Amino acid sequence: MSIEKALEETTVSAEKGLNKTERLWAMIAHFCILLPIIPCLIIYWIFKNQSRFVAFHALQALKLQVVFVLILFVIPFILFPDPYRGPSSPAAVYAYCTFPILMGTPFLGLIAGIEAVRGKLYKYPLYSDKWV
Repeated sequence: MSIEKALEETTVSAEKGLNKTERLWAMIAHFCILLPIIPCLIIYWIFKNQSRFVAFHALQALKLQVVFVLILFVIPFILFPDPYRGPSSPAAVYAYCTFPILMGTPFLGLIAGIEAVRGKLYKYPLYSDKWV
């Protein structure tokens, strides 16, 4: 099944009406940005057979959170393996580049959570059509 067909079917079911519980769990998946990855996996695992709407939003939130964690926590250890050498020019560039990401990611999660509560499908910009 193609991604477009799956999204179309999910959109049709979303238009038919969702109960408040489905919309609430979809919103919670997006709002879990401060506790990344694990809550989204749990929500997806619980709802993958019960609600395609909640599963879709949990996967969208999971993708955003994986990218967020990689950028903020994993990449610095790869770029700067020796923290005792002191700050360097790449460290300053990394710090200036991550600030917008640190501020923007929760904002995207907030927007997606609001759209989920409204019963709409929200795909994050840039990568949502390419993954999952």
